[in-house]
Amino acid sequence: MTENKDIIEQCTAFLGKSSRRYSKPLSRAVNDLRRYSGDFWDEDMRKKYRRGKKRTCLQLNNWNVMCNAIASPLSASPWHVELKNQNEVKAVQDLIDQLEAKSDVKTALLDAFRKSVLTGYGFLVVSTDIDEYSGEPTVVVESVKHLQSVAMDPACVTVSGIDAEEGAVVNFISLKKAKRLYGEDVAPFNFPDAQPRLNLNGMDQWGCPEDQIAIVSYYVKEADGVHFYKICGNIVVQDAFLPIKYIPIIRIAGNEIYDLENIDYNGLVQQTLSLELGANIAYSTLIERCSRSVKANYLINVDAIDGLERNYAQASDDDSAAVLWKGEHQPVPLVEQFQTGDLQAVVTTTRTLMEDVIGIPLTGIPDGAPEKTATEILRQQTSKESNTAQYYN
Repeated sequence: MTENKDIIEQCTAFLGKSSRRYSKPLSRAVNDLRRYSGDFWDEDMRKKYRRGKKRTCLQLNNWNVMCNAIASPLSASPWHVELKNQNEVKAVQDLIDQLEAKSDVKTALLDAFRKSVLTGYGFLVVSTDIDEYSGEPTVVVESVKHLQSVAMDPACVTVSGIDAEEGAVVNFISLKKAKRLYGEDVAPFNFPDAQPRLNLNGMDQWGCPEDQIAIVSYYVKEADGVHFYKICGNIVVQDAFLPIKYIPIIRIAGNEIYDLENIDYNGLVQQTLSLELGANIAYSTLIERCSRSVKANYLINVDAIDGLERNYAQASDDDSAAVLWKGEHQPVPLVEQFQTGDLQAVVTTTRTLMEDVIGIPLTGIPDGAPEKTATEILRQQTSKESNTAQYYN
């Protein structure tokens, strides 16, 4: 019991250190995914750039095209892990082939890679599971869906994180389920007024949902392998030794940036956020103009509408209402023009600048374009390949 208490305190201390180091960049990465997913106009964006409760706020998502252009080569790649001398290590090669086939490694890798391209951060977690048919343990490679669930070692310096001494993945389950699986002692009887030993309060990276409790997969590197603990509240519910060399949490990093004394990573969203903002403002304003109900406006003499008040009161109910008048003073129509050229120019300019910043064309090479020479097409293709290659290095 004392040993379990020490492990929980050690894990809690590590989560605190990781949160202080990575809470801000991972929170920014999650916000980038939220913007990419369609929630570009949050409350702060609306207040700053689209003042007014009834302003149209739409998104012209250019990031999806760029991300697909970068990630598609990985999806189409037939490559896999193959050892050089298979005669001596055929059993190992068979295990690798089996792992790739059963756990769908490419799908997990593609998902993590796309997150890295967009935000600068993607994670793969290698774990084990029991095969439901054979009952034997199998290796599973998964992409971390929620980036903020990962706790990384603040001291690691490699891009992939293979030099990490500790690592963890934080999830939450309902208190009812935790007690059913692990017993009543998993949390204090007066929870949440009293907190369990594994207490994440005060850590910015995690906020425990109501009536839920944290369950943490905690890894510690040792001399001859990695020790794995699964901790829920007051209890270490699983304790195992893994004969592996590295912490099984792999970071896939994007574009390297320097934030004061720290090295962090960002992706397409941060690199082109201001340009995407310009395109979205122009596009939203264009649709605003388009959605206005254009009515017939006239300069009319007062005597010409005397007695026709009821007719004019209903004129806005129908776009094709007849304009009635009497007397010798004929109404003079006012011509209203719907201008879009200025906004179209802004959208075109911002999209072109995004191409220049990232180096990825937002449109493919059209068929039958006589103004394009073979040299220009090859130059564009070479530029695309050279600018996407950096993500695979």
